[in-house]
Amino acid sequence: MIDVQVEEKDGVIQFQAIHEQWPSSEITSIHFCEKYAKEISKLQEIRQVLRDFDWIGQAPNRYQNTGFGNLSGRISEGFLISPSQSSHVARLAEDAYTWVKKSDIYQNQVYSVGHALPSSESMTHAMIYRLCPEIDFVLHGHVPSLWQQSLIATSPEVGYGTIEMANEIKRLFDQGMLKPYQIFKMSGHLDGVLLFGNDIQKLIQTVKQSIHTIGNGI
Repeated sequence: MIDVQVEEKDGVIQFQAIHEQWPSSEITSIHFCEKYAKEISKLQEIRQVLRDFDWIGQAPNRYQNTGFGNLSGRISEGFLISPSQSSHVARLAEDAYTWVKKSDIYQNQVYSVGHALPSSESMTHAMIYRLCPEIDFVLHGHVPSLWQQSLIATSPEVGYGTIEMANEIKRLFDQGMLKPYQIFKMSGHLDGVLLFGNDIQKLIQTVKQSIHTIGNGI
């Protein structure tokens, strides 16, 4: 078991990562992928669209060649999330997604299993799943054309992947600002946008339309 706080290309992991490598004491990666083959297939489909439309990726002319973006999907035992240092990978292997078994937001702890540590945004994803039992997917992209719009926004002083960001998301939900829209921008995280929902095709359509209907594109 690994208990660390480390840097990743997508940013700095702010939480305490309590991480196990495959195979864990409970299950192997092969059996896990077989069990959640349907969910992993959907994540692969969405991730390909996110990369095609530059919500996820890595490029020399963006953020000093630092990787950006991540996604997750709910399963019956927590959620699957794209791993750290994976934004540049064209297509992830089926067993590359990291399993977040449990999160203790106010103890700032994330318990996970996988080949690599979970994304630095895992705490943010965990709070959305906690607040919205009907939500199955959370997508985090870096989309200048959306970020520059007057979207619902977190406070600019709140950093990504922190307890404060989790509290900020809860505040927006409690005020009824998020549920009708299911999209917001992170004012303190350049170009950072969160999109979430339970209909994979609607999410994909929103991503595809974001360049053509909002702003001048990325």
